[in-house]
Amino acid sequence: MRKQLFGILIVILVLQNACTSSSTETAVLQPTSSATSTPQPTSTLTITPTSTPTNTATFTPTATSTPTETPSPKPTNTPRPTATATTSTWDRYTPRTIADMIEVTNELLVTDQYPTLYIEVSPDYQYPSQVEVIYTGEFREIDPVKQFLIETWGGTISPEVGESIKGAFQQEVLVVEVENEYWIPVQEVLVPFMKDELEPGDEALIFILWVGANILNAETPPDRVFILNEFRARLP
Repeated sequence: MRKQLFGILIVILVLQNACTSSSTETAVLQPTSSATSTPQPTSTLTITPTSTPTNTATFTPTATSTPTETPSPKPTNTPRPTATATTSTWDRYTPRTIADMIEVTNELLVTDQYPTLYIEVSPDYQYPSQVEVIYTGEFREIDPVKQFLIETWGGTISPEVGESIKGAFQQEVLVVEVENEYWIPVQEVLVPFMKDELEPGDEALIFILWVGANILNAETPPDRVFILNEFRARLP
């Protein structure tokens, strides 16, 4: 059994109120240290120190460019900008289900302090996974708490990673596994390719990492945060 010392627990005192008062949800991208960046200036955080893992987490952005507001139509044979990801990088993503990932992370999210953000920085417990889902075609702006969690996660790895994920995740995509729906932040550069290569109802293989969770209270299940770094269309 893994001890909880590999993660970061951040106790949110007024973060939720700060997010609620924001008039516009802004979006952002792939625990113990101190988190210094807070997107809500009125938030006050108490950080519970934990041991720092010896391994370095890996975030592999699929591209450095951002699609324009009016992207040109792409031929279906145009490769997605994933040149930075080697074959071995994607090979480390193990076939799993989202339900499995929820089950194996339950013990890490036990706390008596609410609300709390849990940030997972150890690569061994981010569970890089290949997951078969149904693509719905629905996208929405990323939740601001998820945005804060992802940015903080990146900053705990290194300043370079922290900078690279700013603006990399701006939207969430709704996917279905069995009968369960999940909103998953997706690299912004992948969004036009998903819309071009997939139709609502299509099966897809998505490559995701678990980076943490928002724990509101003892009665509500933790809202886990996954990040989608790549996808494959599933042939019928």
